[in-house]
Amino acid sequence: MRKILSFITTTLLLAACTQDKTFVLRGSGLDLPDGTVVGLSSHEMGFEQLGETVVKDGAFELHADITTPVYALLTTNNLNLVEQNGWPVDSIRWNYIDCYVSACAMQLNADLTITGGQPQSDFADYESNYKELPRGGWRFILDHPSSVVSADLALAMLQRGYNLSAAQLDTLEQTIAIEPADTARAEAFAGSTSLYRRTVKGGQLLDMEMQDTDGKVTMLSEVVPAGKYVFIDFWASWCGICLYSMPEVKRLTEQYADRLAVIGISCDKDSTAWRAAMEKYDMPWPHYLLTEKGYQTLSGDYQVGGGVPYYLLLAPDGTVLGSPDHVQDIKGQFELLEQ
Repeated sequence: MRKILSFITTTLLLAACTQDKTFVLRGSGLDLPDGTVVGLSSHEMGFEQLGETVVKDGAFELHADITTPVYALLTTNNLNLVEQNGWPVDSIRWNYIDCYVSACAMQLNADLTITGGQPQSDFADYESNYKELPRGGWRFILDHPSSVVSADLALAMLQRGYNLSAAQLDTLEQTIAIEPADTARAEAFAGSTSLYRRTVKGGQLLDMEMQDTDGKVTMLSEVVPAGKYVFIDFWASWCGICLYSMPEVKRLTEQYADRLAVIGISCDKDSTAWRAAMEKYDMPWPHYLLTEKGYQTLSGDYQVGGGVPYYLLLAPDGTVLGSPDHVQDIKGQFELLEQ
């Protein structure tokens, strides 16, 4: 009987998604006090507010103008109630719920799960059954080629150069099937795949402009030594993880001094902060600072921007072996290559 009721509920929600032209999210029977603020913002547009309402009699109805699916964040908070009633700070309550909203009727349930619409159903499937699996993103994409969630997972994979091989890029292009009506995602995907062709694993290092510690402008290609493996560490003085990892980088330089060269490239905009960090932390390897033009290359062509640390490992012939996530990954990959 439960299966039959579940099927009927799903069918009604899907029918609502085909009939309604605008998004509406309803909640009822909620364990949220009246006056609780319910807000919806977009992950895709810098958390732009899409809609807001308040709970009344344990229910609410929130409308938003959504024409294509949006990866969003639903929040509830009682800040107004805390202020109005003079409650202590520790009585503040927030809920944060990631979701995919689309132009249909959706429901916030008593357990704060959201149902309604195929994108949200796919997202729930990914979160429950794929997210924690090895290569879970790839598995989901191959199993759900036409899902909005797959398109967004693919776009995320295309955000940092030299993480994918040419074959993997081909697989994404041949697999992802974005709905024609979703022109923004289709254009973003086409643009990202085209750009990524320049930064695939096994390809040549894309050049960029820098300046050395004397202020002389040079190109990355001019300072990469030939005949050695090269570890390039993109960092910044304001990046805590970057600085925390510097001792590991130093150990690499000492352990493999005869076979591995290290180059540090800062994306600091403040050269004084860059120099102060080099002076404070022990970094006995060549250092460079990106020029404005070089920063544009990193953020645009490499699709990295200020998302440092960003690591590259180059083969002795100058080709890029990949972009490991951590210094220890660099060490592990290098040791495998040396076997």
